[in-house]
Amino acid sequence: MSSQRILSGILSRYPRATSLQKATCPNAIQPFLVSSVRGYSTKQPFKVVDFHGIQQLIKSSSNKDYVLLDVREGGEVADGYIPTAKNVPLTEFEYAWRLSDKDFKEFYGFDKPKKSDKIIAYCLKGIRSTTAAEYLSDLGYTNIENYVGSYDDYIRKL
Repeated sequence: MSSQRILSGILSRYPRATSLQKATCPNAIQPFLVSSVRGYSTKQPFKVVDFHGIQQLIKSSSNKDYVLLDVREGGEVADGYIPTAKNVPLTEFEYAWRLSDKDFKEFYGFDKPKKSDKIIAYCLKGIRSTTAAEYLSDLGYTNIENYVGSYDDYIRKL
């Protein structure tokens, strides 16, 4: 007996299995689903930097040449951070980047980067920093780098 005939016989005993309707999403929720889906693009809006690039930057540049942006939470930063880093947790990004320059400096303790400033994002393993780099690119920041190895890579290679 063929598989097709067996399946056909089973399905005929359970008519509900063959008459399921397509599930639909309530109209009230649909705009949120559509707006939360990012389009796919092969163009990466930022450069990727590695451990050696971070080391070179820390040793050769003044702190005014770049912003090394740690996007981890405060508790994670308390356990250690890369020298010269400034902290703005990814969970606060939407709030932080809407602040005025004055309020940003007062709240985070450093000048809010200009759209053309060099910003290097990092986190623990590179996932949140990638999201942060994409977010900043969407806001119009043009000189963004992402340390995808992030803090985990940094402490292993010291």
